[in-house]
Amino acid sequence: MPRADHEPDPSRAERLITRLVRAARHTPAAGPVLTTVVGTQPDLLLPVALGAARAGHGPVDDALAQAVVAADLDVEALLQLNASLPWTSSALGHTALAIAEQACRKADGSSTHAHSLLTLGLRLSEVGRHSEAVTAMREAVAQRRSLAEDDPDTHNPGLAAALSNRGAWLSGAGRYLEALAAAEESVALYRRLADVDPDAHGPDLATALSSLGIRLSDVGLHREALNAAEEAVAVWQSLAESNAAAYRPSRAKALNNLGNLLSNVGRTQEAQTAFEEARRLSPP
Repeated sequence: MPRADHEPDPSRAERLITRLVRAARHTPAAGPVLTTVVGTQPDLLLPVALGAARAGHGPVDDALAQAVVAADLDVEALLQLNASLPWTSSALGHTALAIAEQACRKADGSSTHAHSLLTLGLRLSEVGRHSEAVTAMREAVAQRRSLAEDDPDTHNPGLAAALSNRGAWLSGAGRYLEALAAAEESVALYRRLADVDPDAHGPDLATALSSLGIRLSDVGLHREALNAAEEAVAVWQSLAESNAAAYRPSRAKALNNLGNLLSNVGRTQEAQTAFEEARRLSPP
């Protein structure tokens, strides 16, 4: 059956958007054209444009950011767009920030708003707006904490994840004591969750323990850092007993982390053993 005139041709749209993205990289005047074209059908064309412009800067980034602001997308669509973009990268930084800002405005539930706030904080940090990032992340954790107080079974996992993310950001910003406090609380929450359901939350606990080891090392608590890293390896080992192949990459990463911490305190032979075990588990 022939395609109706008003129906979009996805392959044709993708080719057009790809050409406009390439043009906008070298010709600033193409940026407004890209914004306008994407704006005709943002739900279809924004994902295409983001895929074509993964390494976009300057006019491309600005054009897509404007298209996001002009589009009337719901929060689920915005969060899906955000998930399609890389983290800790300056590529499409303003577009990613526009998506996060719009998601915060559109969020209609406390849990969704808390998630959107955390995303906003991370995106603000990526474009150098650190004081605003601190505020957004603090509010995200506060909202998660409030939800967890009312319904811990439902919302403690979200609070633990928010604390873990905030701790990682604080560490990157050199705020090591605050990062450590967030990591410790995250581990305590994940430990309680894993005690109830180890299959569901054991991986989260192991990941949080590895992060805690790094945070402890950052403030010079090397013995405690090793204890956390060793426990992370043990948790992954326990999980691997039921599915060894699924957890090989995570076990290797935890062993590398342990090896680095052992090296930091001069335990070279033990570090080498950990590194060799990690190499054995890593894919060829």
